[in-house]
Amino acid sequence: VQTAGTATVSKSNHYTDVLPNLSFKWELTDEMTARFAASQTMTRPTLEQLSRVTTLVTLRPGNFAAASGTPDLEPFRSDNLDLSFEYYYGRGDFVSVGAYYKDVSNFIVLNQTTGVVNNSSGTPLLDPATGLPAQFTITAPTNGESAQVYGLEAGIQQSFGDSGFGIQLNGTLAHSDKDLDPQDLTNKFALTGLSNSANGVLFYDNKSNFEARLALNWREDF
Repeated sequence: VQTAGTATVSKSNHYTDVLPNLSFKWELTDEMTARFAASQTMTRPTLEQLSRVTTLVTLRPGNFAAASGTPDLEPFRSDNLDLSFEYYYGRGDFVSVGAYYKDVSNFIVLNQTTGVVNNSSGTPLLDPATGLPAQFTITAPTNGESAQVYGLEAGIQQSFGDSGFGIQLNGTLAHSDKDLDPQDLTNKFALTGLSNSANGVLFYDNKSNFEARLALNWREDF
């Protein structure tokens, strides 16, 4: 496959978003606070995902592979609801519990298609074994289906008197309506990288001018 040469390519895209955010705080008692928030958020694709550059991954005859970005990608958009309660039982000590719901559209996932890859002059790269345009497996990001993510979260912070030492514990449960089922051959879209639970512990010391923190975080397989 002859790949010499360079070419300049360009592509443009545009979008406009209005992102409302509404939040409330209720002081139920001197020790207990409730919070509610409703918002819309947007996260743009990375520059690598938007790049028009095509990279030739494998040039082995019969197994041509390439990777490319997708300039037309739309950003993640999410409708969010959050509700939480906080109970303060000491100076700097509290317990919090909360629930959240997110309806996310335009998840960015990797998609594979078969097609030709053009050289710098705009003609397809040829398969040296056949002399015909080489058929590449092209991997590129694309906007996937919508998905709902919901769960619970809890945390506690406990200080030990006036020593300056304390501990923070937190945990999150997360679920989605787009879980991967390896046994379901019709399952074409699933949220990857979403653990059912994630937890953390933090030890801190802020008594003196020197502050120290030690954190440990872990999560379930996904």
